Amino acid sequence: MGWRGRIGLVFPNDSDADDDYMAMVPKGVTAHVSRNQAPTSVLIDDLPSDNWIERTKTHFHDGHIEVAARLLQPIHVSSIAYACVSGSFAGGPGYDRRIVDLLERIMEVPATTGITAFFAALNSLGVTSISLASPYPPYLNDLLVSVLEAQGVHVQAIEWMDVSPEVPHGYEAIGMGQADIPPPEIWYGMGKKANCPSADAIFIPATSNRTASIIEPLEQDLGKPVISANQAIMWHALRLASIGAELTGYGSLFARGLAGTGKSTG
Repeated sequence: MGWRGRIGLVFPNDSDADDDYMAMVPKGVTAHVSRNQAPTSVLIDDLPSDNWIERTKTHFHDGHIEVAARLLQPIHVSSIAYACVSGSFAGGPGYDRRIVDLLERIMEVPATTGITAFFAALNSLGVTSISLASPYPPYLNDLLVSVLEAQGVHVQAIEWMDVSPEVPHGYEAIGMGQADIPPPEIWYGMGKKANCPSADAIFIPATSNRTASIIEPLEQDLGKPVISANQAIMWHALRLASIGAELTGYGSLFARGLAGTGKSTG
């Protein structure tokens, strides 16, 4: 187990999409999950934008990410990822670099984050123009767009999911978590709606959404790359661990191979 490499994953404890990552593990590799304290267990639309963003930044500033990462030290991981997209762009352009630096300092292995991995995926695919199929409310979409555009990524269209707060609360009442909704096929439809001719790829952010199973069908139907948060994070973490392999069934990003540099810059 893990004779080829071990991937460390840290993500907020209000997410349970572990199986998305486990699906994209090559032979001889193991993935190990640790969770940091999430700022809230309710849908982000329930909170004012400034409040939620500031509380999200406490993942880093109050040491929650560090505590969760240190729990993985006995595993001796080959690379580590902070598997949260919004948490890695909450502080604006370049905020993810602070998280990467922390993880690399305490773990002594290459590190990435949700937004770091996405930029690395875009560089690998040679893409600078995208459409977003987003689960975020407008204020987070605006912040995400500003972070992307600061890195020269042009957002051509946004399709976002306007979910009433009562919906996840209803699911929680019957024992289902946020990651159980919406199901993967909803993201297939969202990706199709977000597509436009001027976009060279589709990006589906947020690591609490299970998307592994719909990436390749959506690519086949749109004729362009589809990058999901979980896919990009796992791809980049494997690449940073210098694990070279091709995985079929998870889109053109994995089909290009995983040979990496062992550097968090992608």
